[in-house]
Amino acid sequence: MRVELTAKAESDLRDIALFIAADSPARAMTFYGELRAVCLELAKFPRRYQVVRSLEGIEIRRRVYRNYVMLYRLYETRIVVLRVVRGSMDLDALFDEPGLET
Repeated sequence: MRVELTAKAESDLRDIALFIAADSPARAMTFYGELRAVCLELAKFPRRYQVVRSLEGIEIRRRVYRNYVMLYRLYETRIVVLRVVRGSMDLDALFDEPGLET
Protein backbone atom coordinates (compact mmCIF):
# COMPACT_ATOMS: atom_id res chain seq x y z
CA MET A 1 0.00 0.00 0.00
CA ARG A 2 1.40 3.40 -0.88
CA VAL A 3 1.16 6.58 1.16
CA GLU A 4 0.35 9.94 -0.41
CA LEU A 5 0.38 13.33 1.29
CA THR A 6 -2.10 15.98 0.22
CA ALA A 7 -0.82 19.43 -0.66
CA LYS A 8 -2.19 20.64 2.67
CA ALA A 9 -0.32 17.92 4.60
CA GLU A 10 2.91 18.85 2.77
CA SER A 11 2.26 22.49 3.65
CA ASP A 12 1.67 21.52 7.29
CA LEU A 13 5.05 19.74 7.39
CA ARG A 14 6.81 22.79 5.93
CA ASP A 15 5.08 25.11 8.40
CA ILE A 16 6.10 22.90 11.33
CA ALA A 17 9.71 22.87 10.12
CA LEU A 18 9.73 26.66 9.68
CA PHE A 19 8.35 27.14 13.18
CA ILE A 20 11.04 24.92 14.70
CA ALA A 21 13.74 26.53 12.51
CA ALA A 22 13.23 29.82 14.32
CA ASP A 23 14.96 28.19 17.32
CA SER A 24 16.98 25.41 15.72
CA PRO A 25 17.41 25.04 11.95
CA ALA A 26 19.21 21.70 12.33
CA ARG A 27 16.45 20.24 14.50
CA ALA A 28 13.83 21.54 12.10
CA MET A 29 15.33 19.45 9.30
CA THR A 30 15.63 16.28 11.37
CA PHE A 31 12.13 16.63 12.82
CA TYR A 32 10.69 17.24 9.34
CA GLY A 33 12.28 13.93 8.32
CA GLU A 34 10.88 12.16 11.38
CA LEU A 35 7.33 13.38 10.75
CA ARG A 36 7.52 12.46 7.08
CA ALA A 37 8.84 8.98 7.96
CA VAL A 38 6.00 8.45 10.44
CA CYS A 39 3.53 9.33 7.68
CA LEU A 40 5.14 6.83 5.31
CA GLU A 41 5.16 4.13 8.00
CA LEU A 42 1.36 4.16 8.00
CA ALA A 43 1.64 1.68 5.13
CA LYS A 44 2.82 -1.03 7.54
CA PHE A 45 -0.29 -1.17 9.75
CA PRO A 46 -2.82 1.33 8.37
CA ARG A 47 -5.75 0.05 10.45
CA ARG A 48 -3.81 0.18 13.71
CA TYR A 49 -4.82 3.73 14.58
CA GLN A 50 -8.09 5.10 15.91
CA VAL A 51 -10.97 6.24 13.71
CA VAL A 52 -11.76 9.78 14.84
CA ARG A 53 -14.44 10.60 12.30
CA SER A 54 -16.85 8.38 10.40
CA LEU A 55 -19.48 9.97 8.23
CA GLU A 56 -21.32 8.48 5.25
CA GLY A 57 -18.78 5.69 4.83
CA ILE A 58 -15.78 8.02 5.12
CA GLU A 59 -13.43 7.13 7.97
CA ILE A 60 -10.66 9.43 9.07
CA ARG A 61 -8.01 7.97 11.35
CA ARG A 62 -5.33 9.60 13.42
CA ARG A 63 -1.76 8.68 14.22
CA VAL A 64 -0.05 10.57 17.04
CA TYR A 65 3.68 11.28 17.04
CA ARG A 66 5.03 13.38 19.89
CA ASN A 67 2.89 16.54 19.93
CA TYR A 68 1.56 16.10 16.39
CA VAL A 69 -1.37 14.28 14.82
CA MET A 70 -1.54 12.87 11.32
CA LEU A 71 -5.08 12.60 9.98
CA TYR A 72 -5.46 10.11 7.17
CA ARG A 73 -7.86 8.05 5.06
CA LEU A 74 -7.58 4.50 3.82
CA TYR A 75 -8.48 3.51 0.30
CA GLU A 76 -8.15 0.08 -1.29
CA THR A 77 -4.63 0.58 -2.59
CA ARG A 78 -3.41 3.74 -0.88
CA ILE A 79 -3.35 5.84 2.25
CA VAL A 80 -3.86 9.58 1.98
CA VAL A 81 -2.47 11.80 4.74
CA LEU A 82 -4.85 14.75 4.91
CA ARG A 83 -3.26 16.94 7.58
CA VAL A 84 -0.36 17.03 10.06
CA VAL A 85 -1.24 19.30 12.98
CA ARG A 86 -0.39 20.01 16.61
CA GLY A 87 -2.18 17.66 18.94
CA SER A 88 -3.52 20.62 20.92
CA MET A 89 -5.40 21.86 17.86
CA ASP A 90 -9.21 21.56 17.81
CA LEU A 91 -9.63 18.60 15.47
CA ASP A 92 -13.38 19.13 15.24
CA ALA A 93 -12.73 22.52 13.64
CA LEU A 94 -10.55 20.82 11.02
CA PHE A 95 -13.41 18.53 10.06
CA ASP A 96 -15.45 21.59 9.13
CA GLU A 97 -12.85 22.59 6.52
CA PRO A 98 -13.94 21.96 2.95
CA GLY A 99 -12.12 19.11 1.26
CA LEU A 100 -10.74 17.44 4.39
CA GLU A 101 -12.64 14.26 3.71
CA THR A 102 -11.46 13.85 0.11
